Amino acid sequence: MKKICTIAAFIFFTVFVRAQEVQFSQFYQSPLHLSPSYAGSTNGSRVVMNYRNQWPEISNSFVTLNFSYDQYLPKIKSGIGVSLITDKKGELDYNMTSLGLIYTYDVVISHQYHFRPSFNFSYTYNGINHSAILLPDQMVTNSPTPLSVPEIERVNMFDLTSSVLFYGDKFWIGITINHLLRPNQSFYSNDRLPLTYNFFGGANIHFRSRLIKPREEHFTVAYNYRQSAYFSQFDIGTIAFFNPVFFGIWYRGIPVLKKNPTYDAIIFNFGYIYKRFTLGYSYDFTISGLRSNTGGAHELSIIYLFELSDKLKTRPTAVPCPTVYNPY
Repeated sequence: MKKICTIAAFIFFTVFVRAQEVQFSQFYQSPLHLSPSYAGSTNGSRVVMNYRNQWPEISNSFVTLNFSYDQYLPKIKSGIGVSLITDKKGELDYNMTSLGLIYTYDVVISHQYHFRPSFNFSYTYNGINHSAILLPDQMVTNSPTPLSVPEIERVNMFDLTSSVLFYGDKFWIGITINHLLRPNQSFYSNDRLPLTYNFFGGANIHFRSRLIKPREEHFTVAYNYRQSAYFSQFDIGTIAFFNPVFFGIWYRGIPVLKKNPTYDAIIFNFGYIYKRFTLGYSYDFTISGLRSNTGGAHELSIIYLFELSDKLKTRPTAVPCPTVYNPY
């Protein structure tokens, strides 16, 4: 049985692991991962940290860590950023580490409308622990060590992501295209990553006049659609802000417009804002056939906004995305 499980895990790794790219349920709390166009979007500096534990009831589940820093450069109307992501998947200790350098230019159409094209140039390291694989010669000899060990244990890739973001005073819409360089991710063959598209957007609806209490009490409706080869995913939901707390509910799945409808998860999240710190937590309640075996997913996010200098306090309003209350 152990051998059968190991073989099954290997088949899963070689065939399906490509579909499981890094994702966050709180995509609004990991802005540079959603779109590099958000670099410098607060008109100041920002640090973001994200932790995701997917399917915790499965041994060696999917664990992702994300760190990013971005800053606005008013003299050249640009945003710059750096992102670091580590991701570990499954029994074979498949691990990924990616470092990205981001540049965004802010095209001011008018005081209220902006257009932000951007690029993220990244280096990615993929590794696998061959000692966790039960090879065919081990099954024949019943030996704990293989007669021959695969030579390749890691893959290095350079890649490019591009995005554009258009926003007004209370809405935003954008697209992100990943894997523009189509890097080869395979350890033993030519298996180039397909282009991945993210279509996202949303709107803020304020409960009160902005002249009375700006941006402190409102709710956001947002969506994020992903398409990669034959894989697609759609997140949609709402989040309400009552400073200093916020809470929301999201749905992940495509129940219509597909030959094989998907019902993935209902996502609950809440958070707390203390001065320039924002702490968010979300739980994915699985509604697919995996709900009794995986334990859903836990996700934690922390955002810190640095204080603006006097020179920046007259800059245009920050991008109205659902990244919680902005004290600027």
